[in-house]
Parts: sequence; structure tokens; C-alpha cells
Amino acid sequence: MRRSCLVHIGLHKTGSTSLQETLRARSCGSDWQYLPLAFSNHSVTLLNAFSSTPETTHRNALRGFGPQDRPALRQAALHELDAAFA
Repeated sequence: MRRSCLVHIGLHKTGSTSLQETLRARSCGSDWQYLPLAFSNHSVTLLNAFSSTPETTHRNALRGFGPQDRPALRQAALHELDAAFA
């Protein structure tokens, strides 16, 4: 069976979070699945996985993360992505 992955990339303040929350809520019981990550807004996980400075994102800064936390943030995000795609 062929599997596909659709990626939506929205600019800041364009309604992407609303779209993500709607897709997550409607994927249950359908023939497609919204990627099951901790947050419906996947930018948190993707920024932690692929940003060179994930600690500077708003959510991570509020949680007190600093440069010393980069490896742990990246590793946790990559682990979450691996598990979601398994």
C-alpha cells in the first residue's frame, strides 16, 4: 500500500493553527491520519527537531530552555517524529 505525507506550511498569523486543530479533530475514524504529535500545532516539534536555536522559540523560552538544552530538545523531537511515522 502506498503511503503519502501532506505537509502544510503556513505563514505566521494565517490561521494554520486553526486548520491543524480542525484536521486533528476530524482525522479520528477516517481513512487518513493527522500526525499524532504532542501538540496539534506541529511547529513546536519541527522547530525543536530542525532549528539551530530551538530554545529561542516563544514556547521554549517561556519554559526556561537555554542553549544547553538544544541536544535534549532535538533528541526528544526526533524521537517523537520517529514514533509518529512508525
